[in-house]
Amino acid sequence: MITDYLEIIPLTTAKNYLRIDDSLTADDDLIESMIEAALQYVEQYTNHVLVEQNKTYYGNNDPWFCASNVYEIYDFPIVSVVEPSDPDDYTSKTFNTKTKYTMQADTLELNLGYDQVSDVPPAFIQAALAILQVWYYNSEKQQSTTLVPQSVQFALNPFRRFPLF
Repeated sequence: MITDYLEIIPLTTAKNYLRIDDSLTADDDLIESMIEAALQYVEQYTNHVLVEQNKTYYGNNDPWFCASNVYEIYDFPIVSVVEPSDPDDYTSKTFNTKTKYTMQADTLELNLGYDQVSDVPPAFIQAALAILQVWYYNSEKQQSTTLVPQSVQFALNPFRRFPLF
């Protein structure tokens, strides 16, 4: 499992993309934090979880609503159900953009994230690098109204895991 954003885009890859000599290390911490922030933006925009994590979802515990809780999960990829641990305690159905779990439990805990860097869609890496380039070189310019290029959003739109309203 991928456990760190810097596994997806190592500092050396980012510095090469930014055309920064490896011997210049003054901005290394800044570039690493920008890598993490850019990949977190990709996660938030697409609902693809890049780095392994457990996430807890809370159901609708309204007895008038239905006899069991229904969880519509847009996060992807789902590695496993952590809680409830017994597969007989829930049912699941996978759709194109979501997975629906039905169960009696008030909470659902899932293990999410990509297994290997090669599993991460290349568009995510290129989008994060494009964001990184804008943040690193253009953040002080006043003519930009947004620090996320529109081309990045166009590249990520096909990967969004939730409905566009």
